[in-house]
Amino acid sequence: MPDKRPGGWLSLWDRRCGARQTGLFLLHGLTSAHRSIRASGPAVTLALRNPDLYLAAQRVEMVSAAAAFACRLPGLRATDVTWVPFYAGFLSAPDRIGYWLDSADPPGENPEAVPARITAFAASLGHAPRLAASLVVGVTYSPVLRAVARHYLETDPGEPDYLSGYYLLQQPDGGYRLEHLPAG
Repeated sequence: MPDKRPGGWLSLWDRRCGARQTGLFLLHGLTSAHRSIRASGPAVTLALRNPDLYLAAQRVEMVSAAAAFACRLPGLRATDVTWVPFYAGFLSAPDRIGYWLDSADPPGENPEAVPARITAFAASLGHAPRLAASLVVGVTYSPVLRAVARHYLETDPGEPDYLSGYYLLQQPDGGYRLEHLPAG
């Protein structure tokens, strides 16, 4: 870990099992390798969730098949899912997350809403003294990472490597800057 980020850690992730497991492994690895690290958490936060998309009046996750959408929504068939233009395009796109990022009108959060949510969440970390940490580790998913990267870097970097991500650094003027955190 970079020397410029000493001190405490606060680890956060969204509620899904994969993020929780990754966060626990990351927390264990960091605190085992660096005994001087003081870590609080883990904590679950909905701010790090995937984009809110809606189908048949229900929030849905970005899955990879019409049947996977349909099985989560009683009474819906796979053909019902592909009848909706956004989902038909999303499911047939070679890069589904890229399709969402380029979509003018997705049925839910657009790619600009996600970085706004993450930035507001990051700003809120300073609202409570117990959250004061020199570094906060958040575990989230590709759509969130790519939307935030596209917002701050003004380009879509494509799919991130597993266990890679970004530093979202608050600047003295209160703004934010993004730095890539490579895997490994």
